[in-house]
Amino acid sequence: MTLIEVVIAIGIIAIVAALLTFNFNQAVSQQRFLSDVTVVTEQLRLAQDLMLMMPADFHVRLKPSSAGLQIWIETDASLTEGWSKELERKNRLLNGIRFVKFEEQHPYPAKVEGIDIKVFSGGSSMSKGYLFLSQNIDGSGSLPQTICLHGYPHPIRSIPSTKEEINCFADD
Repeated sequence: MTLIEVVIAIGIIAIVAALLTFNFNQAVSQQRFLSDVTVVTEQLRLAQDLMLMMPADFHVRLKPSSAGLQIWIETDASLTEGWSKELERKNRLLNGIRFVKFEEQHPYPAKVEGIDIKVFSGGSSMSKGYLFLSQNIDGSGSLPQTICLHGYPHPIRSIPSTKEEINCFADD
């Protein structure tokens, strides 16, 4: 082999390695985003379950920041020690989500910074609407997700967003 052949072989290997590294980083980023969407969905389901078990009002708070999305559940009710520990994990930072927008069907007056999804006791009232999540700051992304909030007694579900209009309430 000549020196030129060796340099060409090393160059081809470097290009292939760069492409594989790019695809691997993109896959890790997408998986982190999907995992964070699952966390948001599970927090909303937890608040809905707590509302059904206890005569109390719950608020799922979402606060976007440059580092990601902070999420926590609040209530004014006195809870057992186990439930208190679960809810005290405030301000969990989800750094895979960079964009969040909540389009509420019947908006309540905003009293807090960020997004407040209400889950009121006895199913008397619950935020209804669409929660759009994306891994890019401008709301675009290869896998944007929409969490459908039908209100009680409907389950909370996450669906992939597309450029077509999302209609979470088509089944109602």
